Amino acid sequence: LHGFGLYKDHMLPLAEGLTDRYRVIIPDLPAFGENREVAGEGYTLSLQARRLHDFVDKLQLDSFHLLGVSMGGGIAAFYASEHADRVKSLTLIGALGIDRGTESVMIAGYRKDNSQDLAIESREDLQRVFGLAYKHPPDLPEHFLDYIVGLAANLHDSHTRIFQNLEPELGVMENRLDQIKAPTLLLWGEADLIVPVSAARVFDQGIGDSKLIVLEDCGHVTYADKPDETREAVNEFLAGMDSR
Repeated sequence: LHGFGLYKDHMLPLAEGLTDRYRVIIPDLPAFGENREVAGEGYTLSLQARRLHDFVDKLQLDSFHLLGVSMGGGIAAFYASEHADRVKSLTLIGALGIDRGTESVMIAGYRKDNSQDLAIESREDLQRVFGLAYKHPPDLPEHFLDYIVGLAANLHDSHTRIFQNLEPELGVMENRLDQIKAPTLLLWGEADLIVPVSAARVFDQGIGDSKLIVLEDCGHVTYADKPDETREAVNEFLAGMDSR
């Protein structure tokens, strides 16, 4: 499950090395990618988890490994707390869901003036979001940056509304962690400015069977800043699940 403002294609680096052993399913989450926002619908973590449940029911998936990044991680965590019988293992990368005492640079800025979210309307917005998401922002050609801004600007109002809808549930997992029964891998960048490592430690303390790996010199998008280390950690974790 991908993060806020992203879509299924962004998850392909994580699928590398898995498709020879697993059927990998990467959806566009509702309101993102090819699934545009529906007026009047809510897009909180809990509502998205309910839609995920409908989705896996349609696919007739009785049990599966579940991986989520950032917003997708918060949805995955909520889903795992609701449907422990379905989730064979859970991998959370920079997941939302913990707010108390773990306010990030991004959330603090947003709550200060209600504007510093992850929606993009200009080149300045893009550079700000890159600075939040990556420890080492990608060096992209100027024309490609303009292309990204053009795409994102068309979704700016939608993403702003969705983030406003999402913000009140940023701490939704704080009293639900003991309901997660699946073995869980927590993978975080030590320099994460969107969901700080302090949130990862709350996840780790609250989930009964969890393992926390913190990647040094790495930001929020671990599979961009540290692609090899991220894939290695996920593959090793899932291999351990297969041997149980």
